[in-house]
Amino acid sequence: MTLREAMIWKARQFEDLSDRSSAPLPARLCREPANHQRGELTSATIGTPEKLIVTSRARVLVFLSLAAALFLLIFPNYIIRPDKPQDAVALQAALLVLRYQHLAEWLCAACALVALVVFLRAKPSSRPRRIAIAAAATTVVFAAVSQINIYELLFHPIGQPAFQAAGETKLDGDEHLLAVNLNGSRAYPIRTLTYHHIVNDFIDNVPIAVTY
Repeated sequence: MTLREAMIWKARQFEDLSDRSSAPLPARLCREPANHQRGELTSATIGTPEKLIVTSRARVLVFLSLAAALFLLIFPNYIIRPDKPQDAVALQAALLVLRYQHLAEWLCAACALVALVVFLRAKPSSRPRRIAIAAAATTVVFAAVSQINIYELLFHPIGQPAFQAAGETKLDGDEHLLAVNLNGSRAYPIRTLTYHHIVNDFIDNVPIAVTY
């Protein structure tokens, strides 16, 4: 092989290497898109756009159920709290919520669990999955807590009240009282009844119940 032929052969080899380096990579070597690596929900990971919409709505329904359960739990207890002024309209609304609270709370819990199952079937990434599970579990906890009357736990009737003469008390002049006139007078401060609601007492062996 002459020097000229050797130079032509090397030039052809260099051209072949350049053509190979500029060729596109095979599909199996292509990197996945960034959103797929993060595990986000896309039409490529969960299927059709319709399925993506259903999954997104399911996630929203989980959090809407949580918000509704929290409202049903807090609103009536906040309105009916003792020793605070109460608006007549707000009080009626709170009593209406209390009437259907148990049923509504369990409906919220059921909706949250069904929506959670739909959302998890899309196989989301770990963080959205943990948040959705925590939201649904909290909704179920709210439904269970709503079955408990917290005021029955906080307030206990007075069974053996103690009394003192009116001149020895340290009550304010504007103190509100409930008075009982039955073979003698007894007064029960509203401030005390607010935290007990019921006083079980006896006057001349006659049982009475003073409530506020």
